[in-house]
Amino acid sequence: MAELSDGPVGIRWQKTQVLNSVRDQRTVIDLLARIGKDEGGMAHLWETQPLAGPAGVCPAQVATAIRAFQTQWVARGILRLADGVVDPGGASLRQMNLLIERRKPSGVIDEPAVKTQDVVIALTAFGHRNVDGAAYARRKLDSPQYKAKTNRELIVVSEFGTSGFDGFNLASRVFDPIGSNPALKLGKVFLYGVSIGGRCAVFLAQALNARGIKPYYVGLSDAAFFDNETVAPPVPGTSMKPLIKPFWSSFRSTLSVDAFQIRGNSWKPASHGRMWWSEMLHGEIHGPVQGFARHWDLTPYISASSHPNDAHVEAARLGEDKILFDIFQILTAV
Repeated sequence: MAELSDGPVGIRWQKTQVLNSVRDQRTVIDLLARIGKDEGGMAHLWETQPLAGPAGVCPAQVATAIRAFQTQWVARGILRLADGVVDPGGASLRQMNLLIERRKPSGVIDEPAVKTQDVVIALTAFGHRNVDGAAYARRKLDSPQYKAKTNRELIVVSEFGTSGFDGFNLASRVFDPIGSNPALKLGKVFLYGVSIGGRCAVFLAQALNARGIKPYYVGLSDAAFFDNETVAPPVPGTSMKPLIKPFWSSFRSTLSVDAFQIRGNSWKPASHGRMWWSEMLHGEIHGPVQGFARHWDLTPYISASSHPNDAHVEAARLGEDKILFDIFQILTAV
């Protein structure tokens, strides 16, 4: 019988977040996922189980499912309130447990089949696509061959890359539920980042390595770098293609690729001679990262008249599509 260890889960009367510890959110999500839709649950309605939110924050998708469950059983006269919260020892939790227990033959303990979860994490950047990053990735990765594999499930997560990105926090939220569930096994892990998200993808790969997880694929799409991260200063009259220090490939993965363009790269005088520069925000530059297995120079495919900002956006989108096609082919073949 499932219990809540820390406190209530949900959004009280659609207004107030309750305690919502991460482990209790996972318990409620698992219960709802095991209860059929005719009984107010989300079995077969959730294509994949939603992730728990950070401590103190119940995701809207989970809160809506709790309220729908309660509403159905209020209508049947079993529950008294549909307040949107599952309380420890409360009527909603008792009803969820009862529904699950009724489905088991007497004396039989379920031994769930182990399902492999492949994970794609997209780290996007503001302004590069006016769509949800995870939704866009799912469309690009839609594969009938993969869907036919009943023992595998694809998890797609998207977050905006920021200067304060916390790879360890994201790694915990995505991978703890898999590692703590005996019915799940971690499959292939794919990470990719667009613009500043490319830097965050590297931080996340390093965080996963620290947890003993080796990503299968790490991709950068026109990741943003700066002069102090280059191997050598610019040489006027030569290709404006800086080589980024190998620090940015200081992680373990099976495959790694960086897509980039150099349309906006330039240089300016500095106290030490010359420094890499561009007309973009803060003088960001783009180029191949030393240590990555594959490098895709997208400059020839960028509109010749593009301003550096437009060239960056164009390359970031093109690189993302190429990376997603890579991932699509790998998933189709597993």
